[in-house]
Amino acid sequence: MILMSRDQDWLIGLHHHGVMIRDHAWKLFFGECGLGRFNRRILKLKEQKLVVAFQLPLGTFAVGVEGILPNPGQLSYRLGEAGIPIVAQALDLDITTVRRRVRTAPTYVGHCVSVAALHVAIKQFEDTQQYRLQSFLCESETRCRFEWRENPHSSWKQGEVRPDALAWIEKAGESLPLLLEADMATQNKAAFITKLAGYSLATRTGALQRRCGGSPLRLGIVTTTPARLAKLAALVQASDLSGLHLVALTTFQDFTSQGPLSPIWHIPALGDERNEKYVVL
Repeated sequence: MILMSRDQDWLIGLHHHGVMIRDHAWKLFFGECGLGRFNRRILKLKEQKLVVAFQLPLGTFAVGVEGILPNPGQLSYRLGEAGIPIVAQALDLDITTVRRRVRTAPTYVGHCVSVAALHVAIKQFEDTQQYRLQSFLCESETRCRFEWRENPHSSWKQGEVRPDALAWIEKAGESLPLLLEADMATQNKAAFITKLAGYSLATRTGALQRRCGGSPLRLGIVTTTPARLAKLAALVQASDLSGLHLVALTTFQDFTSQGPLSPIWHIPALGDERNEKYVVL
């Protein structure tokens, strides 16, 4: 079997995303060919053990969340054993590093699929909202390390923040970074506050600004329901995130049905009791 460039692109995409459902893979990597042709290509890739197909495991949190799964019954895909060395060579990574991302635990799978849904949505609305998606980096590529200390006399500490995704969107000739967190309502209050504290430290030290080329930082938190959104908005409003240009929240349903540049975003810093929605890019 001759491996086509789009085949390799998908294998690399599977590494970064971890897991993808069929529709997401088709729209992101094989959109120029029909679905029937794509299904036939999948069969060949499966036969060569380049990819592995499996049903979403019981307990996958993405199931039942509006805006993530167009068809919950369709198969999901991960890298196969034969695909691992291909990705490792293409990205100049150790095989163990690539294999470590091949997991099927329900929480992991649900998170991977939710991030892929955001990727598809940003790609889908390029023409109608007149922007271009320059790049979409997943958690495996967004790590931002930093050093900090509590006061001038204390020792330095190491920290890092890993946005679930970093989308670079070109609009009217300007390149804008959008940091994304895909919240599946699985984190408790303490864990979410800890994540926000990581963003605060990463911006106070300037590390996240440098990671994003000095552009104004916009953090978009996409979550499951309006009720969950309201809870997270209260936590955001109580946190010190002054280093970020903007923190906004929306739901998966609004993000995937209307696109990232629509007025879908709630901005906690405005303290708007009327629950207004805004455009953030």
